[in-house]
Amino acid sequence: MSIFVSGPDRAAQESPSLLARVLADVVADADRDEPDATVLDAAFDLFCRQGITRTTMDDVARRAGLSRITVYRRVSSKEALVEQVVLREFRRYLDQFVADVSRADNVADRVVLGFVSSLRAVRSNPLMAGVVTA
Repeated sequence: MSIFVSGPDRAAQESPSLLARVLADVVADADRDEPDATVLDAAFDLFCRQGITRTTMDDVARRAGLSRITVYRRVSSKEALVEQVVLREFRRYLDQFVADVSRADNVADRVVLGFVSSLRAVRSNPLMAGVVTA
């Protein structure tokens, strides 16, 4: 069942956005190859507390209880780490969104449940709320 409908977009096909890749992963139920959850959890916590720009890989390593080298073995760069954290949060959001919407009996209920699900996700997730307001 696909609740997302989109036409072909040449720019998106050449260089898909982060959101487009997440949507494709969720809809296709792609394999979720992520770095160690400890690293992602540490990065998420720091990104929420002090912001993405101010967070260093050293900070993430300390929070995760790992050496900086170990963190770099699991994720190649800070940019890749940010992408993995954001991807994981969008996957969580979209998984919940699909679960919420699938309970609806009709289109009107899907719209309402989708809106409520989205609002709840943005309000309850400090990283998503920061991305939306930034």
